[in-house]
Amino acid sequence: MIISFGLATVYVVNFFGLWYRMIWKKENCEYVIQMGDCFYIRAFFLGFFCLIPLNHVAMNFERFWATIRLSKYEKSNSILGISLIFIMVFVATLIVYLVMLPEDFTEYAPTCLSFSATRIGNNIYFLYISQGIMEISMIVVLQLLVLFNKKRKLDIIDENLSKKFQRNENLAVLQQIGPLIIVTAAVIGAYNGVALLIRPFRDHFTKNQYIIIVFGIFIIPYLPFLLTYFSYRTIQKHLKDREMLAKQAVEIDVIANANFSNDQLLWDTYYIAKYGKKQPKISTVRCWKKYFSNRIENHQ
Repeated sequence: MIISFGLATVYVVNFFGLWYRMIWKKENCEYVIQMGDCFYIRAFFLGFFCLIPLNHVAMNFERFWATIRLSKYEKSNSILGISLIFIMVFVATLIVYLVMLPEDFTEYAPTCLSFSATRIGNNIYFLYISQGIMEISMIVVLQLLVLFNKKRKLDIIDENLSKKFQRNENLAVLQQIGPLIIVTAAVIGAYNGVALLIRPFRDHFTKNQYIIIVFGIFIIPYLPFLLTYFSYRTIQKHLKDREMLAKQAVEIDVIANANFSNDQLLWDTYYIAKYGKKQPKISTVRCWKKYFSNRIENHQ
């Protein structure tokens, strides 16, 4: 959500900057903007864009670490999570630096997020291809972790409840983050796929047509909207499923208690109907003892 919000913020700033120039500038040459003035907007956009697959890598690595460190992971502090956040930010910063290294700050472009026609255009599309490969790899790793945790059999002699709990916790967390990773990867993959398919045919379009197409791909902030929307829907569905399971558990408990009370009532009714009106049986030994005692008393 934070990454989607960051992307949305960059999109909105870029969008309003474009509209400001279109409304207030008079000359055509004033519509374009110099890359030196867009450095931070471009850097933040690429940084947030890189954090999406890096976040998936971090989540999978955390589950991998929890899988191989059963009974010890739950005792660890939040050092692993904090370390992964710093590593993600560092790697994203390094990628942005390498991608923007050949940037020409004296170059002009229609908007700050126009990458295709600038000097770093090839680097951007190489980044898109790398992201697609990484997202596919993370989905495969996620499925392998799920299968491994399901098939993993603990030693019969080992009665370590902590290991069993952590294995079940791994499966629960993987089932939660799985839909988020798949949905986000699908959105990013579709976005990058459209950009990659259009770039080879840019010479077949006029300059104005290509600007309109690029405007529709990079300028309109539908990417963060789709990321946020699908993430929200996925989390909402998961919460509804959990709520439904909780209600079913309560209903099963209530039904079980009702069945137990009903069985107890039926047992009491059956017992009273069968044995309640009969005289209690007297032991034969007591009867013979009383018989001989009476004979002895009469004889005396």
